[in-house]
Amino acid sequence: MKYQNRLAQRLEMLVTKNGIMKTDIPGLDLIRVSEPTQPKPVIYQPCIYVVAQGEKRAYVDEYTYCYDDLHYLILSVPLPLYAGVTVATEDEPFLALRLEIPIEQLQALHQQCSPQMEMHTQLCDPGIFITPLDEQIEDCFVRLLQTLKNAETTSVIAPLIQQELLFYLLKGPQGKVLSDFVAQDRIGFRISTVIHYIQRHYQEQLEVAELANIANMSPSTFFKHFKSVTKVSPIQYVKSIRLHQAKRMFDEGRLTSGEVAYQVGYSSLSQFSREYKRLFQVTPSASRNDRYQEIRGM
Repeated sequence: MKYQNRLAQRLEMLVTKNGIMKTDIPGLDLIRVSEPTQPKPVIYQPCIYVVAQGEKRAYVDEYTYCYDDLHYLILSVPLPLYAGVTVATEDEPFLALRLEIPIEQLQALHQQCSPQMEMHTQLCDPGIFITPLDEQIEDCFVRLLQTLKNAETTSVIAPLIQQELLFYLLKGPQGKVLSDFVAQDRIGFRISTVIHYIQRHYQEQLEVAELANIANMSPSTFFKHFKSVTKVSPIQYVKSIRLHQAKRMFDEGRLTSGEVAYQVGYSSLSQFSREYKRLFQVTPSASRNDRYQEIRGM
């Protein structure tokens, strides 16, 4: 029996309802969807996304990334993108798992097992890529899911399998790309550092010159490398992070549109409203009212 069939069977047993299921393994989510979905704007943290059954597509700028039971997706940096399930039915639902990549653990493993490589000056590789699913990666995930049988195997065995998985990722066909974002002597690492800085300081008034200084690059060089990784400009990336954080705030609380706009870094409520609606196809007020009605109905 193929590993991918074992993976689908294991997921079908674990995830019996549509939606995203958190697990006892930190950073591991299991997903089940029984019909195609419209692409929606999302931001994933660095992760590996494996589809055991069905198909999903992610869109970044004019680029399309298709991942199915033969290909998995890797994000080496947090990226805003559109994503939707394209193949799923009641009888054969979309089944997948998403595992966040622990960057510090990947860095330590890279130092331990990867040879030093000369720093290059060409444009960085994109922070998102599709890789053919091989037997080693499949087998790791099958065994990782098996550890969910009881708390002891989850706490003791799962971290060992995750370490093995990271090793195979570094040694696989995309290992060099991952290395570029965790090795401190690489341009990719400097761009990654700026991206994580934006994640922590998106509420502030960030300028390209300031971000370029953090990367120790000239503004023009930084701009080119940043867009090569994220497919958007630094300012567009900051805007996307702010708007996604705003949506999260609407989903979680009862703040007014003005309060949310201020907290994510907007000084103009009208500009915030225009850009929010452009991204999410709904006004901030509608997002807030929908969530408020949902809370009242609980």
